Amino acid sequence: MGFVPGSNVLQVNMNGTYLGVAVQNTLYFSKSGLGSITLTDAENLRDAIIAWWTVSISNQLSSELTFHTLYMTDLTTQTSPVYEFPVTLTGQVGSPAMPGSVTLAVSFITAGRGRSSRGRNYIIGLAESTVSENAVSQLYADNMQGFYEDLITAAQSANFIWIVFSRITDGGERLSGLEQPVLSCKVTDLTVDTQRRRLK
Repeated sequence: MGFVPGSNVLQVNMNGTYLGVAVQNTLYFSKSGLGSITLTDAENLRDAIIAWWTVSISNQLSSELTFHTLYMTDLTTQTSPVYEFPVTLTGQVGSPAMPGSVTLAVSFITAGRGRSSRGRNYIIGLAESTVSENAVSQLYADNMQGFYEDLITAAQSANFIWIVFSRITDGGERLSGLEQPVLSCKVTDLTVDTQRRRLK
């Protein structure tokens, strides 16, 4: 895929390890209407993500999971800056960890329709204590859904809007990315998923 720009959009890659294997989650944030992105903006967003993850998410995930880096790419142009911040974001659940391929999908909902209007993360670091047979509890799903929705407010505290960023339409690349604010989140079902790319 070629480069698809997004004016004043930061792509944030959360890079880490789980059970000794490299893992990554990706999120997108827009500074639409508030000027170009600066180092201070990136630092403010970093701090907001750290606070959100530490307060809302970490106590739901295995202590075998640690994110080491927040790698932020300004998508305004191909030569816009990148910002790399070392972090230590570790899960707090001490029970045995589920295999790295076992995950749970959280969908990001916008006001738009179709695949271009939906995003998702696969939750990394499920612990055995949070999974019964092949499913999580309704309470766990509701908690994760609510905790992800907390990111909407966290982003706003740093003067960003959490968005879904679409690069593709009708099978081809867009000239510029479609940006749509995330309005809510949803765990679509309680059954855990398998990420085959994490099977080693």
